Amino acid sequence: MASKAHRVAKGLVGGCALLLGVTLSGCAAPQYTYVANSGQSTYFKVPNGWHKISDSSLSSELRTATGSSGGGWTVAYEAGRKPTAGDFLSFGTAEPFVFAEVGQLSSGVHGVRETFDYTYTGGISDTFDEVALTNADQTVVYLLVLHCTSSCYSNDQSEINDVMSSFTIGSP
Repeated sequence: MASKAHRVAKGLVGGCALLLGVTLSGCAAPQYTYVANSGQSTYFKVPNGWHKISDSSLSSELRTATGSSGGGWTVAYEAGRKPTAGDFLSFGTAEPFVFAEVGQLSSGVHGVRETFDYTYTGGISDTFDEVALTNADQTVVYLLVLHCTSSCYSNDQSEINDVMSSFTIGSP
Protein backbone atom coordinates (compact mmCIF):
# COMPACT_ATOMS: atom_id res chain seq x y z
CA MET A 1 0.00 0.00 0.00
CA ALA A 2 2.85 2.37 0.80
CA SER A 3 4.23 1.68 -2.67
CA LYS A 4 1.00 2.83 -4.34
CA ALA A 5 0.90 6.01 -2.22
CA HIS A 6 4.52 6.69 -3.13
CA ARG A 7 3.72 6.35 -6.88
CA VAL A 8 0.71 8.69 -6.55
CA ALA A 9 2.79 11.29 -4.68
CA LYS A 10 5.57 11.00 -7.27
CA GLY A 11 3.01 11.48 -10.08
CA LEU A 12 1.60 14.57 -8.37
CA VAL A 13 5.06 16.08 -7.96
CA GLY A 14 5.85 15.38 -11.64
CA GLY A 15 2.52 16.86 -12.76
CA CYS A 16 3.04 19.97 -10.65
CA ALA A 17 6.57 20.42 -12.07
CA LEU A 18 5.19 20.14 -15.62
CA LEU A 19 2.43 22.66 -14.85
CA LEU A 20 4.96 25.04 -13.29
CA GLY A 21 7.19 24.74 -16.38
CA VAL A 22 4.31 25.50 -18.73
CA THR A 23 3.23 28.45 -16.58
CA LEU A 24 6.74 29.91 -16.43
CA SER A 25 7.32 29.50 -20.16
CA GLY A 26 4.15 31.53 -20.73
CA CYS A 27 5.86 34.39 -18.89
CA ALA A 28 8.89 34.50 -21.19
CA ALA A 29 9.78 37.86 -22.74
CA PRO A 30 8.17 38.52 -26.13
CA GLN A 31 10.31 38.05 -29.25
CA TYR A 32 9.21 41.30 -30.86
CA THR A 33 8.38 44.90 -30.02
CA TYR A 34 5.31 46.06 -31.92
CA VAL A 35 5.60 49.63 -33.21
CA ALA A 36 2.37 51.43 -34.05
CA ASN A 37 0.92 54.73 -35.12
CA SER A 38 -2.69 53.85 -34.41
CA GLY A 39 -3.88 57.27 -35.64
CA GLN A 40 -2.57 56.33 -39.12
CA SER A 41 -3.28 52.58 -38.72
CA THR A 42 0.41 51.80 -39.33
CA TYR A 43 2.16 48.86 -37.67
CA PHE A 44 5.36 46.83 -37.87
CA LYS A 45 7.49 44.74 -35.54
CA VAL A 46 11.16 44.67 -34.62
CA PRO A 47 13.10 42.03 -32.68
CA ASN A 48 12.88 42.68 -28.94
CA GLY A 49 16.64 43.37 -28.70
CA TRP A 50 16.52 46.32 -31.12
CA HIS A 51 16.59 49.78 -29.55
CA LYS A 52 14.41 52.80 -30.32
CA ILE A 53 16.23 55.91 -31.50
CA SER A 54 15.08 58.86 -29.42
CA ASP A 55 12.54 61.10 -31.14
CA SER A 56 14.64 64.23 -30.56
CA SER A 57 17.83 62.60 -31.95
CA LEU A 58 15.96 61.30 -35.00
CA SER A 59 14.33 64.69 -35.64
CA SER A 60 17.71 66.42 -35.38
CA GLU A 61 19.30 63.90 -37.80
CA LEU A 62 16.44 64.38 -40.30
CA ARG A 63 16.88 68.16 -40.16
CA THR A 64 20.63 67.79 -40.78
CA ALA A 65 20.26 65.21 -43.56
CA THR A 66 17.21 66.53 -45.40
CA GLY A 67 16.66 70.10 -44.23
CA SER A 68 13.33 69.15 -42.61
CA SER A 69 12.27 67.18 -39.57
CA GLY A 70 9.78 65.13 -41.58
CA GLY A 71 6.19 65.81 -42.47
CA GLY A 72 4.46 63.48 -40.04
CA TRP A 73 5.16 60.46 -37.84
CA THR A 74 8.73 59.15 -37.84
CA VAL A 75 10.32 56.38 -35.79
CA ALA A 76 13.58 54.41 -35.99
CA TYR A 77 15.10 51.33 -34.34
CA GLU A 78 18.56 49.82 -34.54
CA ALA A 79 19.99 46.47 -33.51
CA GLY A 80 23.23 46.39 -31.56
CA ARG A 81 24.55 47.89 -28.37
CA LYS A 82 25.11 51.51 -29.47
CA PRO A 83 22.17 52.69 -31.60
CA THR A 84 22.46 56.24 -32.89
CA ALA A 85 20.37 58.47 -35.12
CA GLY A 86 23.57 59.19 -37.09
CA ASP A 87 23.25 55.72 -38.63
CA PHE A 88 20.08 56.87 -40.45
CA LEU A 89 21.93 57.64 -43.70
CA SER A 90 25.46 56.52 -42.84
CA PHE A 91 27.26 53.78 -44.73
CA GLY A 92 28.93 50.80 -43.17
CA THR A 93 26.36 50.35 -40.40
CA ALA A 94 27.13 46.87 -39.07
CA GLU A 95 23.69 46.40 -37.45
CA PRO A 96 20.25 46.66 -39.07
CA PHE A 97 18.73 50.17 -38.87
CA VAL A 98 15.02 50.59 -39.67
CA PHE A 99 13.16 53.88 -40.24
CA ALA A 100 9.41 54.43 -40.69
CA GLU A 101 7.61 57.58 -41.77
CA VAL A 102 4.04 58.60 -42.51
CA GLY A 103 3.53 61.89 -44.35
CA GLN A 104 1.18 63.75 -46.67
CA LEU A 105 1.44 63.55 -50.48
CA SER A 106 -0.05 65.44 -53.35
CA SER A 107 0.15 62.30 -55.54
CA GLY A 108 1.95 58.89 -55.44
CA VAL A 109 1.90 55.20 -56.33
CA HIS A 110 0.13 52.36 -54.53
CA GLY A 111 3.15 50.48 -53.26
CA VAL A 112 6.42 48.75 -53.87
CA ARG A 113 9.11 46.83 -51.97
CA GLU A 114 12.59 47.19 -53.37
CA THR A 115 15.95 45.83 -52.22
CA PHE A 116 19.20 47.17 -53.64
CA ASP A 117 22.92 47.36 -52.87
CA TYR A 118 24.86 50.59 -52.91
CA THR A 119 28.65 50.57 -52.89
CA TYR A 120 30.19 53.67 -51.37
CA THR A 121 33.67 55.07 -51.96
CA GLY A 122 36.20 52.76 -50.36
CA GLY A 123 34.31 49.61 -51.26
CA ILE A 124 31.78 49.70 -48.40
CA SER A 125 28.60 48.04 -49.63
CA ASP A 126 25.24 48.60 -47.91
CA THR A 127 21.98 46.84 -48.67
CA PHE A 128 18.77 48.87 -48.53
CA ASP A 129 15.32 47.29 -48.20
CA GLU A 130 12.38 49.69 -48.65
CA VAL A 131 8.61 49.44 -48.60
CA ALA A 132 6.64 52.46 -49.84
CA LEU A 133 2.83 52.43 -49.83
CA THR A 134 0.11 55.03 -50.32
CA ASN A 135 -3.51 55.19 -49.27
CA ALA A 136 -6.26 54.68 -51.88
CA ASP A 137 -6.53 58.36 -52.86
CA GLN A 138 -2.72 58.71 -52.93
CA THR A 139 -2.53 61.54 -50.39
CA VAL A 140 -0.56 59.74 -47.62
CA VAL A 141 2.76 57.92 -48.02
CA TYR A 142 3.87 55.13 -45.66
CA LEU A 143 7.60 54.39 -45.80
CA LEU A 144 9.69 51.70 -44.09
CA VAL A 145 13.44 51.64 -44.86
CA LEU A 146 16.00 49.23 -43.43
CA HIS A 147 19.73 49.22 -44.21
CA CYS A 148 23.05 47.88 -43.01
CA THR A 149 26.21 46.51 -44.59
CA SER A 150 25.63 43.82 -47.19
CA SER A 151 27.21 41.19 -44.91
CA CYS A 152 24.95 42.29 -42.03
CA TYR A 153 21.93 42.06 -44.37
CA SER A 154 22.93 38.55 -45.44
CA ASN A 155 23.63 37.38 -41.86
CA ASP A 156 20.38 38.83 -40.45
CA GLN A 157 18.17 38.03 -43.48
CA SER A 158 15.51 36.10 -41.54
CA GLU A 159 15.13 38.77 -38.84
CA ILE A 160 15.12 41.55 -41.45
CA ASN A 161 12.45 39.83 -43.53
CA ASP A 162 10.29 39.49 -40.39
CA VAL A 163 10.54 43.25 -39.86
CA MET A 164 9.90 44.24 -43.47
CA SER A 165 7.04 41.82 -44.07
CA SER A 166 5.31 42.92 -40.85
CA PHE A 167 4.70 46.48 -42.16
CA THR A 168 0.91 46.79 -42.16
CA ILE A 169 -1.39 49.63 -43.09
CA GLY A 170 -4.97 49.29 -41.88
CA SER A 171 -8.10 51.06 -42.98
CA PRO A 172 -8.69 54.42 -41.29
